[in-house]
Amino acid sequence: MLIEVNYPFFTSGSRPGADSFLPGLLHGKDPVYSIHQWFFVTLSSNSFHMKRIALTLICIVAFLSACTEETPRAELLEYNIGGKLYTFKGYAYRYTDYIGTERQGLDWHIYNLGQSSLYIQAYDTSFGKTIFPYPEFDARFIVELAGGISKTYQASAGEFRILGQEMGDVLGDFHCRVKNISDPTDSLVITGGYYRIWLEKYDRVFSKK
Repeated sequence: MLIEVNYPFFTSGSRPGADSFLPGLLHGKDPVYSIHQWFFVTLSSNSFHMKRIALTLICIVAFLSACTEETPRAELLEYNIGGKLYTFKGYAYRYTDYIGTERQGLDWHIYNLGQSSLYIQAYDTSFGKTIFPYPEFDARFIVELAGGISKTYQASAGEFRILGQEMGDVLGDFHCRVKNISDPTDSLVITGGYYRIWLEKYDRVFSKK
């Protein structure tokens, strides 16, 4: 007896699972069984591909997150006073000065904040200077005392150097003697100064006189 079944017709290889579905019909198996078998294979195949897609997306997101994670900025400023090493969070700024459109010089600032703070400033009109012997640089060392009193020391000798720039950081070293501006007999010697700090760069434009 010939039985006519009105199910969608698939050609072999037309979609996932078709090869499993067609042999059942062609070899006289129950069409309903064959369709159920085809849907099972199709869903299993789709599930496998979805897992692969999900895994790929997770890998992409993880990779992008790692790439966009900001690298910690350098902020090391340290120096030695009286045989004791002090380490601070340092700040570094470089201003490029202009009068109109003409460059005038580079203004360097290296410093730390806190109860004991050191501020170094050097000006370069050659745009390439790296060694600043005193008095070509200025340094102030301020110590905060109890009762809101502070002592300010100013450089009287020494040297400040810019050793280079790497990956956005400026690094260098320094040493100096500083004297109390209110008491010339009170002085300190700062040795072993070193800094590696993320450099902030800005332009300053001044109008022509």
